[in-house]
Amino acid sequence: MLMLIWMISLVLIPAALLGTPTMVYAAEVTQIKLCVNPSGLTRIPGANERCRPSEKLVQWDVSGSQEVSGSQGGAVTVIDKSGKTVGPLVESNAVVLTVGTERVLVGIGPKNFRNLYGLYFYRTGPDCTGTRLVDPSTDLLLPPVRVLGATGYYGGRDAQQYSVASFEDYSSGTLKCWPISPPVNYTLTPAKTVDLSVFTPEFSLKP
Repeated sequence: MLMLIWMISLVLIPAALLGTPTMVYAAEVTQIKLCVNPSGLTRIPGANERCRPSEKLVQWDVSGSQEVSGSQGGAVTVIDKSGKTVGPLVESNAVVLTVGTERVLVGIGPKNFRNLYGLYFYRTGPDCTGTRLVDPSTDLLLPPVRVLGATGYYGGRDAQQYSVASFEDYSSGTLKCWPISPPVNYTLTPAKTVDLSVFTPEFSLKP
């Protein structure tokens, strides 16, 4: 049985690492520019490409917290039930959320926040105990958020080697804990958190 669990762990962990989303790289990028069509679908234009006449240009500073409206229109903004601004919609199911001085990408629907990718964590202790670790966002412009209940988890930019002793997996909708014996070293970062309960569903686009 232990041999079976170990084999499963070896398969799952690399698959999770390979499944880490590759997004826009941040090297020498000072602004994010997107073209949004009337349906809310978003694409990234080329370096010298303009948005189509039917699209709106949405752009904002990478380092700052103030959104910059483009000459072809403003951002498509998501608000909660109370009218509180959540952030700009950058895909039909994703919004950019400001967390202090950082910006993160979180999945969203009309009724709740959602996971855009797999929901899993690495643990330093057996039986899914110890520090909760995630993949670092060193090369990501917008770190993706893992949504678990009313809390979002995302990776910071500081990474180091950790000895991983278990794998916490919610991909089936319920917790499954896969022990890893002996522990394996991975380059990871402690999960940062964002409180999503400050927003009240349902969500909609700002008129």
